[in-house]
Amino acid sequence: MLILVLLLIPGCWGYREVDESAFILALGVDKGEESKLNLTAQIAVPKNIAGGGDGGGGGGGAKSTMVVSVETPTILAGLDLLGTFVERRPSLKHTKAIIFSSELAREGMGRYLAPLVRYRQFRRNTFMVVSRGKAKELVKNTQPILEDNPAKYIELLVGTSKYTGLFPVSSQVHQFYNAAKSEARQPVAILAALGGNKQNDQAGKKESVGNYLAGEVPREGGNKIDLMGAAVFNGGRMVGELKGDETTTMEMIKGNFNQGIFSVPDPQVPEKYILLEARAERRPAVEISLEGQVPVINVEISLDAEFLSIQSNIAYERPGAINAVENAFAQILQRDADGLLRKTQEEFSADVFGFGEEARKKFLTWPEWEQYDWLKVFPQAEVNVNFNINIRRIGLLRESSPVKER
Repeated sequence: MLILVLLLIPGCWGYREVDESAFILALGVDKGEESKLNLTAQIAVPKNIAGGGDGGGGGGGAKSTMVVSVETPTILAGLDLLGTFVERRPSLKHTKAIIFSSELAREGMGRYLAPLVRYRQFRRNTFMVVSRGKAKELVKNTQPILEDNPAKYIELLVGTSKYTGLFPVSSQVHQFYNAAKSEARQPVAILAALGGNKQNDQAGKKESVGNYLAGEVPREGGNKIDLMGAAVFNGGRMVGELKGDETTTMEMIKGNFNQGIFSVPDPQVPEKYILLEARAERRPAVEISLEGQVPVINVEISLDAEFLSIQSNIAYERPGAINAVENAFAQILQRDADGLLRKTQEEFSADVFGFGEEARKKFLTWPEWEQYDWLKVFPQAEVNVNFNINIRRIGLLRESSPVKER
């Protein structure tokens, strides 16, 4: 009997040939007109990817993806409807991003996520994106230029957050879904929009490179999609948006920030800038006290920085002057942190930082923690964020020297 069982165990009874599946790389979900939802799928065309197609971006070559849409009552039912006119069976096994329109996200997404995370084909490491506008248009314009493989394009585009910090570093479905159910934190998602058009003069006057939302970046050319900022949720319902620099500050407080470039007004010549590249020195130190009437949260953030440019050519590299730049940089970050905390507490009432996970350690039993109701208490909490800046490197110049202009 054991020998017969061994013959049955290795059998692959549920296999499906690769050339029988239509792999969906990006999935867009909008409010429908004739039905509850409008589902848009970007499906890979493997023969054109292997042959170096044009990525769906024109130029006369074979497209590496095709985009199809269908009206459907639910997401999974929409996959079956796609099968009525797509010659291969639609599959979510290689889906890289799921995009919800902000209109749908503000109504709540719990009813749509729960069936997906239960579905065996769907991978929880899929990127979670909210579109400022129709998700359908975002999917249609997901067209790589430098990459032949559209799946790699999505991975690389989202991966840029590791060295910019202008949108959430960790925004995958499993993180979002767990935070949406949590009693200790609230979820965020990547904010995206169509961009690529030159903005007006007012947009160009903004001093901070991150003082934009997705779709507002003053640029021309390149890919049509902007990733900038974050969508903030209270449970499964979207309650607001964060700009790029606000998202950077949020990532610093959460401990997800890796590195980024910052423009600091010169302490002596404010109309000129000092460019610094900052990196996280260690994870933030978070201390929470629940002894008073409201929680008191103290956060210590340590950053290493390096000089990239000093426009005024003042010798800030010298030991006696370097502290002035460190203090100026810390003041800017402090101002951004104070504004972000006011926004998340007063406007959103959402603990996007995960402070509740640290506060939870103060309770002996789970019923005590549930009774405390952290998410309702957080808006009244006193949060103090302190930045320690250490400029340890001065780049490849020992000292600034003016360039002669004749």
